[in-house]
Amino acid sequence: LNDANAALRVPGVRIVGAASCYDGHLERARELLGADALVTRDYRRLLDRPDVDAVIVATPDHWHARACLDALAAGKDVYCEKPLTHAIEEGDALVRAVRESGRILQVGSQHTSAPHVVEAKQLVAEGLLGRVTQVKASWDTNNEVSAWVAPIPPDASEATIDWERFQGPAPRRPFDPRRVFRWRTYREYGEGLAGDVLVHIITTIHFLLGLDVPTVATAVGGRLVWKDDRNVYDTITGGWEYPEGVV
Repeated sequence: LNDANAALRVPGVRIVGAASCYDGHLERARELLGADALVTRDYRRLLDRPDVDAVIVATPDHWHARACLDALAAGKDVYCEKPLTHAIEEGDALVRAVRESGRILQVGSQHTSAPHVVEAKQLVAEGLLGRVTQVKASWDTNNEVSAWVAPIPPDASEATIDWERFQGPAPRRPFDPRRVFRWRTYREYGEGLAGDVLVHIITTIHFLLGLDVPTVATAVGGRLVWKDDRNVYDTITGGWEYPEGVV
Protein backbone atom coordinates (compact mmCIF):
# COMPACT_ATOMS: atom_id res chain seq x y z
CA LEU A 1 0.00 0.00 0.00
CA ASN A 2 2.80 2.44 0.84
CA ASP A 3 4.59 1.68 -2.42
CA ALA A 4 1.38 2.11 -4.41
CA ASN A 5 0.63 5.47 -2.79
CA ALA A 6 4.19 6.61 -3.50
CA ALA A 7 3.90 5.52 -7.13
CA LEU A 8 0.65 7.43 -7.57
CA ARG A 9 2.42 10.65 -6.57
CA VAL A 10 4.68 10.32 -9.63
CA PRO A 11 3.28 12.23 -12.63
CA GLY A 12 1.95 9.97 -15.36
CA VAL A 13 1.71 6.84 -13.23
CA ARG A 14 -1.51 4.85 -13.16
CA ILE A 15 -2.00 1.64 -11.20
CA VAL A 16 -4.17 -0.79 -13.14
CA GLY A 17 -4.19 -3.84 -10.89
CA ALA A 18 -2.99 -5.73 -7.85
CA ALA A 19 -2.37 -9.33 -6.86
CA SER A 20 -2.49 -11.02 -3.47
CA CYS A 21 -3.10 -14.45 -1.99
CA TYR A 22 -5.56 -12.96 0.55
CA ASP A 23 -9.00 -11.82 -0.55
CA GLY A 24 -9.04 -9.02 2.03
CA HIS A 25 -6.08 -7.39 0.31
CA LEU A 26 -7.84 -7.66 -3.03
CA GLU A 27 -11.00 -6.06 -1.66
CA ARG A 28 -8.93 -3.16 -0.31
CA ALA A 29 -7.16 -2.80 -3.65
CA ARG A 30 -10.50 -2.65 -5.45
CA GLU A 31 -11.65 0.10 -3.07
CA LEU A 32 -8.49 2.14 -3.75
CA LEU A 33 -8.11 1.51 -7.47
CA GLY A 34 -11.71 1.38 -8.61
CA ALA A 35 -13.95 -1.21 -10.17
CA ASP A 36 -12.00 -1.30 -13.45
CA ALA A 37 -8.79 -2.46 -11.78
CA LEU A 38 -7.67 -6.06 -12.24
CA VAL A 39 -7.41 -7.71 -8.82
CA THR A 40 -6.31 -11.32 -8.83
CA ARG A 41 -4.71 -14.08 -6.81
CA ASP A 42 -2.45 -14.88 -9.78
CA TYR A 43 0.07 -12.09 -10.46
CA ARG A 44 0.84 -13.55 -13.88
CA ARG A 45 -2.45 -12.14 -15.13
CA LEU A 46 -1.02 -8.66 -14.54
CA LEU A 47 2.14 -9.55 -16.45
CA ASP A 48 0.03 -10.65 -19.42
CA ARG A 49 -1.39 -7.13 -19.85
CA PRO A 50 0.34 -5.11 -22.58
CA ASP A 51 -0.58 -1.83 -20.87
CA VAL A 52 1.51 -2.70 -17.80
CA ASP A 53 4.96 -1.13 -18.14
CA ALA A 54 6.33 -1.85 -14.66
CA VAL A 55 5.46 -3.80 -11.53
CA ILE A 56 6.10 -3.45 -7.81
CA VAL A 57 7.06 -6.69 -6.09
CA ALA A 58 6.13 -6.35 -2.41
CA THR A 59 5.49 -10.00 -1.62
CA PRO A 60 6.96 -12.04 1.23
CA ASP A 61 10.66 -12.51 0.56
CA HIS A 62 10.48 -16.11 -0.61
CA TRP A 63 8.49 -14.96 -3.66
CA HIS A 64 10.76 -12.04 -4.66
CA ALA A 65 13.04 -13.86 -7.11
CA ARG A 66 10.30 -15.81 -8.91
CA ALA A 67 8.06 -12.77 -9.32
CA CYS A 68 10.96 -10.62 -10.55
CA LEU A 69 12.10 -13.27 -13.04
CA ASP A 70 8.57 -13.64 -14.40
CA ALA A 71 8.18 -9.85 -14.71
CA LEU A 72 11.51 -9.44 -16.51
CA ALA A 73 10.62 -12.29 -18.88
CA ALA A 74 7.35 -10.50 -19.63
CA GLY A 75 9.26 -7.35 -20.59
CA LYS A 76 8.35 -5.31 -17.50
CA ASP A 77 10.56 -3.03 -15.45
CA VAL A 78 10.58 -3.99 -11.76
CA TYR A 79 10.77 -2.27 -8.39
CA CYS A 80 11.34 -5.02 -5.81
CA GLU A 81 11.26 -4.46 -2.09
CA LYS A 82 14.32 -5.40 -0.11
CA PRO A 83 15.84 -7.86 0.35
CA LEU A 84 16.09 -8.73 -3.32
CA THR A 85 16.36 -12.47 -2.72
CA HIS A 86 15.58 -15.07 -0.10
CA ALA A 87 18.51 -17.32 -1.07
CA ILE A 88 21.96 -16.26 -2.26
CA GLU A 89 21.87 -18.26 -5.49
CA GLU A 90 18.72 -16.43 -6.59
CA GLY A 91 20.82 -13.29 -7.03
CA ASP A 92 22.88 -14.80 -9.87
CA ALA A 93 19.73 -15.75 -11.76
CA LEU A 94 18.34 -12.23 -11.41
CA VAL A 95 21.56 -10.60 -12.59
CA ARG A 96 21.51 -12.79 -15.71
CA ALA A 97 17.83 -12.05 -16.32
CA VAL A 98 18.33 -8.29 -16.10
CA ARG A 99 21.26 -8.39 -18.51
CA GLU A 100 19.42 -10.58 -21.00
CA SER A 101 16.15 -8.67 -20.84
CA GLY A 102 17.56 -5.15 -20.83
CA ARG A 103 14.88 -4.13 -18.34
CA ILE A 104 15.31 -2.05 -15.18
CA LEU A 105 15.33 -3.80 -11.80
CA GLN A 106 15.54 -1.50 -8.77
CA VAL A 107 15.73 -2.75 -5.20
CA GLY A 108 13.70 -0.82 -2.66
CA SER A 109 16.16 0.32 -0.02
CA GLN A 110 14.85 3.76 0.79
CA HIS A 111 17.82 4.89 2.90
CA THR A 112 20.05 5.10 -0.17
CA SER A 113 17.75 7.74 -1.65
CA ALA A 114 17.04 9.64 1.59
CA PRO A 115 18.33 13.24 1.32
CA HIS A 116 20.22 13.14 4.63
CA VAL A 117 22.01 9.92 3.67
CA VAL A 118 22.93 11.29 0.24
CA GLU A 119 24.32 14.41 1.95
CA ALA A 120 26.26 12.27 4.45
CA LYS A 121 27.82 10.32 1.57
CA GLN A 122 29.02 13.58 0.05
CA LEU A 123 30.51 14.72 3.35
CA VAL A 124 32.41 11.45 3.67
CA ALA A 125 33.65 11.75 0.08
CA GLU A 126 34.89 15.27 0.79
CA GLY A 127 36.95 13.98 3.71
CA LEU A 128 35.17 15.90 6.48
CA LEU A 129 35.36 12.84 8.72
CA GLY A 130 38.91 11.92 7.75
CA ARG A 131 39.55 8.24 7.16
CA VAL A 132 36.63 6.14 8.40
CA THR A 133 37.75 2.85 9.95
CA GLN A 134 34.80 1.90 12.16
CA VAL A 135 31.04 2.29 12.01
CA LYS A 136 28.65 1.51 14.84
CA ALA A 137 24.94 1.24 14.11
CA SER A 138 21.95 -0.11 15.99
CA TRP A 139 18.20 -0.49 15.63
CA ASP A 140 16.54 -0.65 19.02
CA THR A 141 12.85 -1.42 19.32
CA ASN A 142 10.90 -3.65 21.66
CA ASN A 143 7.22 -3.77 20.79
CA GLU A 144 4.70 -5.91 18.93
CA VAL A 145 4.96 -3.89 15.73
CA SER A 146 8.73 -4.30 15.42
CA ALA A 147 8.36 -7.97 16.41
CA TRP A 148 5.98 -8.54 13.47
CA VAL A 149 3.12 -9.71 15.70
CA ALA A 150 0.56 -8.65 13.12
CA PRO A 151 -3.14 -9.16 13.86
CA ILE A 152 -4.83 -12.09 12.16
CA PRO A 153 -7.96 -10.96 10.25
CA PRO A 154 -11.08 -12.65 11.62
CA ASP A 155 -11.99 -13.95 8.15
CA ALA A 156 -8.60 -15.60 7.58
CA SER A 157 -9.31 -19.13 6.37
CA GLU A 158 -8.51 -21.51 3.53
CA ALA A 159 -11.48 -20.00 1.71
CA THR A 160 -10.11 -16.44 1.76
CA ILE A 161 -6.39 -17.33 1.49
CA ASP A 162 -4.77 -19.18 -1.40
CA TRP A 163 -2.52 -21.18 0.89
CA GLU A 164 -0.93 -23.27 -1.85
CA ARG A 165 0.00 -20.18 -3.85
CA PHE A 166 1.32 -18.38 -0.76
CA GLN A 167 3.70 -21.23 0.03
CA GLY A 168 5.10 -21.16 -3.50
CA PRO A 169 8.70 -22.44 -3.39
CA ALA A 170 8.66 -22.89 0.40
CA PRO A 171 8.37 -26.30 2.12
CA ARG A 172 4.78 -27.51 2.36
CA ARG A 173 3.03 -27.15 5.72
CA PRO A 174 -0.56 -27.41 7.00
CA PHE A 175 -2.60 -24.24 6.67
CA ASP A 176 -1.67 -21.65 9.30
CA PRO A 177 -2.82 -18.01 8.94
CA ARG A 178 -0.01 -16.86 11.26
CA ARG A 179 2.47 -17.80 8.55
CA VAL A 180 0.64 -15.56 6.09
CA PHE A 181 0.31 -12.44 8.23
CA ARG A 182 3.39 -12.92 10.40
CA TRP A 183 5.60 -14.38 7.68
CA ARG A 184 8.69 -12.45 8.77
CA THR A 185 8.87 -14.61 11.89
CA TYR A 186 9.49 -17.78 9.86
CA ARG A 187 12.68 -18.61 7.97
CA GLU A 188 10.70 -20.35 5.25
CA TYR A 189 9.38 -16.99 4.00
CA GLY A 190 11.70 -14.31 5.40
CA GLU A 191 15.02 -13.76 7.12
CA GLY A 192 13.92 -12.21 10.40
CA LEU A 193 15.93 -9.25 11.62
CA ALA A 194 18.70 -9.80 9.08
CA GLY A 195 16.47 -9.40 6.04
CA ASP A 196 14.13 -6.79 7.47
CA VAL A 197 16.22 -4.44 9.63
CA LEU A 198 19.92 -5.26 9.31
CA VAL A 199 19.68 -4.96 5.52
CA HIS A 200 18.79 -1.28 5.97
CA ILE A 201 21.87 -0.68 8.10
CA ILE A 202 24.28 -2.64 5.93
CA THR A 203 22.96 -1.16 2.66
CA THR A 204 23.28 2.37 4.04
CA ILE A 205 26.84 1.80 5.25
CA HIS A 206 27.85 0.25 1.92
CA PHE A 207 26.35 3.26 0.14
CA LEU A 208 28.01 5.82 2.43
CA LEU A 209 31.50 4.32 2.26
CA GLY A 210 31.51 2.58 -1.11
CA LEU A 211 32.08 -0.84 0.43
CA ASP A 212 32.00 -4.16 -1.40
CA VAL A 213 31.79 -7.63 0.20
CA PRO A 214 33.08 -8.21 3.77
CA THR A 215 35.93 -10.67 4.26
CA VAL A 216 34.92 -11.60 7.82
CA ALA A 217 31.47 -11.72 9.39
CA THR A 218 30.36 -12.84 12.84
CA ALA A 219 26.97 -12.74 14.51
CA VAL A 220 25.13 -14.07 17.54
CA GLY A 221 21.52 -13.87 18.63
CA GLY A 222 18.56 -15.63 20.15
CA ARG A 223 14.85 -15.66 20.87
CA LEU A 224 15.09 -13.72 24.09
CA VAL A 225 11.82 -11.78 24.21
CA TRP A 226 9.13 -13.40 22.08
CA LYS A 227 8.24 -16.92 23.19
CA ASP A 228 5.94 -17.76 20.29
CA ASP A 229 6.55 -20.31 17.54
CA ARG A 230 8.81 -18.08 15.43
CA ASN A 231 12.01 -19.68 14.19
CA VAL A 232 13.98 -16.45 13.71
CA TYR A 233 15.82 -14.48 16.38
CA ASP A 234 14.34 -11.40 18.01
CA THR A 235 17.75 -10.09 19.13
CA ILE A 236 21.01 -10.12 17.14
CA THR A 237 24.39 -8.44 17.16
CA GLY A 238 27.18 -8.79 14.64
CA GLY A 239 30.41 -7.48 13.19
CA TRP A 240 31.80 -7.25 9.65
CA GLU A 241 35.32 -6.56 8.38
CA TYR A 242 35.86 -5.13 4.90
CA PRO A 243 38.91 -5.17 2.64
CA GLU A 244 38.63 -1.38 2.36
CA GLY A 245 39.85 -1.18 5.97
CA VAL A 246 36.51 -0.70 7.70
CA VAL A 247 34.95 -2.62 10.60
